[in-house]
Amino acid sequence: MKRLLFLLLLIPVLSFGQEVTTYSGKALTYGLHVLTRPFSPADIDGLEFWYDGNDESSFTLDGTSVDQWDDKSKNDRHVINSNGDATRPSYNSTTGRVTFTTANSTYLQSSSFTGLSQPNTVFIACKLNSHTTNNQHYFDGSTSIATIYATSSKFRVYAGGVLEWGDSDGDDNIHVIEFNGASSDYWINGSLTTGNAGTANFNQVTIGARGFGPDLFADVEIMEVIGYSDELSDDDRIAVTDYLSRKWTITMLASITIIGNSLSVPAPLTWVDKVETDVYTMTNYAAGGASIMADMDAQTVSASANYADIFIVFLGTNDNNGGDMAALQSEYEENLLELITAQPLGEIYCVNVLPRWTDSGGGTEVDKSNLRTAIAAACAAQGATCWDTYSTPWIEASDTYDGLHTTSPGAEKIWDEIKLRL
Repeated sequence: MKRLLFLLLLIPVLSFGQEVTTYSGKALTYGLHVLTRPFSPADIDGLEFWYDGNDESSFTLDGTSVDQWDDKSKNDRHVINSNGDATRPSYNSTTGRVTFTTANSTYLQSSSFTGLSQPNTVFIACKLNSHTTNNQHYFDGSTSIATIYATSSKFRVYAGGVLEWGDSDGDDNIHVIEFNGASSDYWINGSLTTGNAGTANFNQVTIGARGFGPDLFADVEIMEVIGYSDELSDDDRIAVTDYLSRKWTITMLASITIIGNSLSVPAPLTWVDKVETDVYTMTNYAAGGASIMADMDAQTVSASANYADIFIVFLGTNDNNGGDMAALQSEYEENLLELITAQPLGEIYCVNVLPRWTDSGGGTEVDKSNLRTAIAAACAAQGATCWDTYSTPWIEASDTYDGLHTTSPGAEKIWDEIKLRL
């Protein structure tokens, strides 16, 4: 998702990840243009180590072999291989990649340092070249093992406990790990899994292998490694991830969180089954039979705690069209406000009630007009986007098998309409 920051009273728009250049507290300008500088990982407090493959000056080389890769955090945690032999990785200044190989047991390692207690956050832009080979360890933050690796064709983290993200691949990826014991988080290109990674602290950096040895080497290309001694805020984590994504041209998956009823539950077939999983990740709180009055509160609480790029609210068809519309509008508004307040960077879209019939033949339409009016008013009051699915119908009766639930073509139509508006 693209985010824009606006500087009031000045015309230009700043891209996410840019910062206004100031002098004595005043923005510097050139004509009507605000002077900016690119975002740097050093802008965020708690930077402990930073290895930047795009900065050729940070390398000490013997030909293309790396003797030392400097830490740009100013903590002098440089990673070194002083063996003077083939165990040194190679550096390509054109691509900015440092290539490690299992055949030559290549690695770089820092001196040990005072332990950094969890939580710690690590960002790695890399490509694993032998992702189906077991025990490919490409980062370790500890002499007692706090490692990021691939084995059994799975990406994993271990710091005393195993946190498995999912299937490994040989693509350029951005790995983001918040080492925080039982509450650890692991993102790859924006897709999140959570679990217990263990409690090992950071006290040494090893790249291309497991630090305990070093051993368990990896066939991997490392572009950049950044580490912080804290669990970053969503805003800061997004800023660093966006910086890496733009710099290394790695596409991030957009995340969608869903509040809804049976029209958004994967079984039976619904529009969520049509979402392209190579473009979007989904967290789905929808439940069969859910209504605004009975269920929106609980789903909103869950969704509000889950960072996402996009939130889709798809409720209303199960509510009583002859009920208290003022109360329903108030309930919808209250939950929208909660979601907007909790997720100020998220894009929130409300899908108003679809056309509905008593059967798939379309003989009798079910009146939901009062609900549509109340939902539209609630969205307008909170400044939220409300999609009208009825005036120009998104589906016809024949796109359902019972007048409500969609067939495969009907599900495709709904997703096409949503995707068009995202």
